Amino acid sequence: MKPNLLSNRLMAFVFALSLLALNFFPVAAATIQITSLSTTTLARSGRLRIFGTGFGTDGQVLIDGQPSPIADWTDNLIVAYVPETARLAAVTVQVATSGGSSNTVSLTVTSRQSNGRVKWRFQHSGMYTIVRPAVGPDGTVYAVDVNFHLYALSPDGALKWIVRGAGNKGLSVGADGTVYTGSESDIAAFNPNGTLKWRFVQDPRAFILLGPNVGPDGNIYAVATEGIGIFSLTPAGVLRWAQPEAYGRLIVDYQEVVFGPNGANQQMYFLANNHIKGLRLDGSVVFTNPASGNQPATGPDGTIYTTYTALGAYTPIGNVKWSFTGVINNAATAPDIGPDGVAYFVHNLGTLYAVNTNGTERWRVVTSEIMEDPIVSPLNTIIAMGGLPTYGESGFFKAVSTTTHNELWRVTLAPENGGNLVPDSRPRFAANGETFYITAQILGGDESNPYGYIYALDTGGTTPPTPTPGATNTPVTSTVVPPKSTTTPIINTPVPSTPTPTPISNTSVPPTATNTPAAGTSTGFLSPSANAAQTSSAGDNNGYETSSLNAYANDSSVTTDANSGTNKSTSCTDTGKDKHRYYNYNLNIPATAVMRGIQVRLDARANTTNGSPKICVQLSWDGGMTWTTAKTTSTLGIAETTYILGGTSDTWGRTWSSSDFSNANFRIRVIDTAGSPSVDFLLDYIAVNITYQP
Repeated sequence: MKPNLLSNRLMAFVFALSLLALNFFPVAAATIQITSLSTTTLARSGRLRIFGTGFGTDGQVLIDGQPSPIADWTDNLIVAYVPETARLAAVTVQVATSGGSSNTVSLTVTSRQSNGRVKWRFQHSGMYTIVRPAVGPDGTVYAVDVNFHLYALSPDGALKWIVRGAGNKGLSVGADGTVYTGSESDIAAFNPNGTLKWRFVQDPRAFILLGPNVGPDGNIYAVATEGIGIFSLTPAGVLRWAQPEAYGRLIVDYQEVVFGPNGANQQMYFLANNHIKGLRLDGSVVFTNPASGNQPATGPDGTIYTTYTALGAYTPIGNVKWSFTGVINNAATAPDIGPDGVAYFVHNLGTLYAVNTNGTERWRVVTSEIMEDPIVSPLNTIIAMGGLPTYGESGFFKAVSTTTHNELWRVTLAPENGGNLVPDSRPRFAANGETFYITAQILGGDESNPYGYIYALDTGGTTPPTPTPGATNTPVTSTVVPPKSTTTPIINTPVPSTPTPTPISNTSVPPTATNTPAAGTSTGFLSPSANAAQTSSAGDNNGYETSSLNAYANDSSVTTDANSGTNKSTSCTDTGKDKHRYYNYNLNIPATAVMRGIQVRLDARANTTNGSPKICVQLSWDGGMTWTTAKTTSTLGIAETTYILGGTSDTWGRTWSSSDFSNANFRIRVIDTAGSPSVDFLLDYIAVNITYQP
């Protein structure tokens, strides 16, 4: 027994010594250390990654002694933004937590810069955003990303504040400046300074959320599929009513809830779960029609428009007015409606349509590009959209005239962060039409550094409203379908809301957008001032023999190639096909420019579709001695159509210099082909657009 007693006493003595040592020699706290920054020079409101150790779970970043908006915080990585109040100089960066402060690291702060048509771009800290930006009554621009960040930016691109954990679905601003966001779990309201106003918890949680959006009555509307259903909240976050909404195939994508008039009353609409549904703002169902497709839109007369493989129009009570089917019955983008009621959408990836209120075609533009989500300006002057030259490449933003359907300008995006930069959301115009906002994401980029952009683009010269143009003379058959509306109302279920009072900590600081790398510049589509028929090895050797100068302007006055060719060959290189050259485009391109792409625009038609008439186009850089491989339109119709050959990243198989585009060297040759030599070709306009890097 004595050895055991001695052993126990010895252990007790050692334990006592250990406690004494802890009292006199406490364990050192973890060291907070910045090891590096993602860059040493950054503009105000620029996104900064801070690497290090011991950051913990939260705290504050001081840049030039100023608190910085925070996007993400982990123990070894912080994503912060340079405050607008930081000096334009070499300043210090420091991390402060409840456990102490880090070392300081130097950062050179610069001013934000615009870049031509890009007023500013801001780098958000999410991989993508499916929700288009929103604009507040004071011009503040709001955006959310997939990582639940809510950003507030001043009209000039300065970051005002960030909220973490805000929502990733839906974004809408009330007349009083309250910002509403949502997710499948809750709807949140934020004051204009970024502080939490209230949070409404959805119980049960939604499977997919559409909205939330502020209605014309100031209340908030959303659709929580497989959750509480279709529902409305007051501006104070109290549930007004709810209607069941079950999930149904096809895939339900994110959408905005849209509103439109039905006489003196307003209604809400959405398309999901295999139906389009209209409800009064008190929650009573007006109609439910079987349908699949995209985000609906409403016209000023209350007509509801949807797309899938065609454009459909409904009355406010759900009766089908007409259905417009394009040349190719294929997938379409969501529609948008101008102030005059004209509907715009993209069909079959590359054809932009304008459709009159009676379901007839106003005009269409056929391109070889992929166009996405056209949105018309509030002034009815331009259509803004994003797109891609083709899959696997970086994209572009562009504007098209609502009257001439000319492309007015474009901004070309370039690869970065190891991937392609492509348009992400639909555009959103400022109320005055002078700016539109759109987001972009990086496909295939560095997953350890996910980010995207919010762009502000100058629309340029769109201040006067444009008179409503007349319809074209080419009607497209409108098919009226009997309505399939249901009239059975669903009982309203009022439930008290459960807004949480817990505030979200925000650092309200005015910061800034990142510097924008140089984007591609384009000449815009320019007209020729000279032309000549090819008089040898060119069919009947007289080209466009009637009024060939008419192709200089887009004005419906055409030049004609009558009885084109001397044989039935459809080859662009056949000597029996009529050929005509257009030149002297007066292209003014800097000597040091790098050419990115060439587009040729043809506004043309034929007197018949017999023989599948097409126009081939070749380019010459040496006065017509040598020609590129031809590009060919699709089969011409009897209605004038715009065709775009080439692209902003298509150099037609060669490397070009600025001197190649001089009036002495540059030529465009059109070759008319058809399986019948008696076809007449009518050309209204031939123009060229060069995209280059200055």
